[in-house]
Amino acid sequence: MATDTPLARKPVLTSERVVLRPFEERDLPVMAAAIGDPDVRRLTGRVTSTAQAEAGRTEPDDELRAWYLSRVEQPDRLDLAVIDVVTDRCVGEVVLNEWDPAARSCNFRILLAPEGQGRGLGTDATALIVEHGFAVGLERITLTVFTFNPRALRMYERVGFAIEGTRQRALEYDGVWHAEHLMAIHPDDPRPAAPVLEQVELHVREGQEAAYEAAFAQAAPIIRRQAGCRSVRLVRSVEHPSHYVLSVEWARVADHTVGFRESADYEQWRTLLHPFYEQVPPVDHYVDVHRG
Repeated sequence: MATDTPLARKPVLTSERVVLRPFEERDLPVMAAAIGDPDVRRLTGRVTSTAQAEAGRTEPDDELRAWYLSRVEQPDRLDLAVIDVVTDRCVGEVVLNEWDPAARSCNFRILLAPEGQGRGLGTDATALIVEHGFAVGLERITLTVFTFNPRALRMYERVGFAIEGTRQRALEYDGVWHAEHLMAIHPDDPRPAAPVLEQVELHVREGQEAAYEAAFAQAAPIIRRQAGCRSVRLVRSVEHPSHYVLSVEWARVADHTVGFRESADYEQWRTLLHPFYEQVPPVDHYVDVHRG
């Protein structure tokens, strides 16, 4: 096994929110619990049914301990613990593996425990290890993500990964087949620009507020699963309860105006929500000028 690969050195990488470092004994209980978490097992494709997902072990054993504490000795891959700066606790791992010396490429994967999710830690950790990979000479980093994991897809797009292809019927889970996207990033790819905020004022017919909010709860997953959609928020006026503001953060304007508006999903979105509006509202897109 070659010992002079770009992945042989095990660095410590830092951002405002996370530190990436080699694994320590104190990290093992978190990693065991994360690997055994039913949602983690499902989203990473480790299992093919809910029953299998819920049967994961959550305590470290000798095999897990040997695996993680030996990662520092592996020259052809880079496995680093993700440490939450606020708590100084391990919340998961990032990995560069499947080193291809001819193509100077490798695969990327990330696993976060539930306590590490939803706070931008995964985005920071991914960006850190990707930039490190390019700094040591990688020319291509790839990953795969199942289509039923739109949150991960949006995070990868924020870092700069782009979909290069889709493999149909990649995983059967509870008897239903799912596809997976192949994504990649290269050192000369442009990093994503600042996100774009779609904002629209909505006037719902008086007396239909409760029904509208129930319909929106049905519709929200439709827009959340769109490529480029980063977040969705609906707020209601205190003074005028039938007035709402919808805010959707997109990676690019075209993700909304082309990707979503020209999809079959958009027709379902319209069917659920547009009957409640007094008139079809105008839509504007904004970019940050200042954020406090």
